[in-house]
Amino acid sequence: MIAACMHGWTLSVSGETEKGLAQIAGVLERYGAGSVAHVLFTLQSDAHLRVGKPEASLVSATSGLKSVKEMGGAPFEAELHRLKGEALLAGAGTASEAEASIQQGLAVARRQNAKSWELRCATSLARLWRQRGRHEDALAMLSPVYNWFTEGFDTHDLRTARALLDEFAGTTGT
Repeated sequence: MIAACMHGWTLSVSGETEKGLAQIAGVLERYGAGSVAHVLFTLQSDAHLRVGKPEASLVSATSGLKSVKEMGGAPFEAELHRLKGEALLAGAGTASEAEASIQQGLAVARRQNAKSWELRCATSLARLWRQRGRHEDALAMLSPVYNWFTEGFDTHDLRTARALLDEFAGTTGT
């Protein structure tokens, strides 16, 4: 079930958008809101967001968060809050709503000691703060999260965070 959704997500983000999203939706229809529904909704939300469908992404993230609430918490909770924030920022809501959602994801990641989710949330929040001219705040928040990592610097998430930190360092004069 998760493998079929992962395959659908891969199809979606590599150009076969409709085929991939249909595969994810099919899995969700067949298996419903079981114990891994939050994972499936995370993949669906991310795929929708990556192909420029923020409203659909928001629906999926909200469904995933509902599933998390019913379960009393889940490993993908922080990422679902981040995706909800990104969807809101991409046009499905306001920047303030987006910031609140991403902040909530950051708090969940910290509570769960989920460093990869924390990095993703911190990077999303730093990008938002960059748009609002809060470069020093973004640098101060993202830097310690990035510095926690000791390996994996060739991964997309760490490369993205590093590029943002470099940009902030040049902007703030540090």
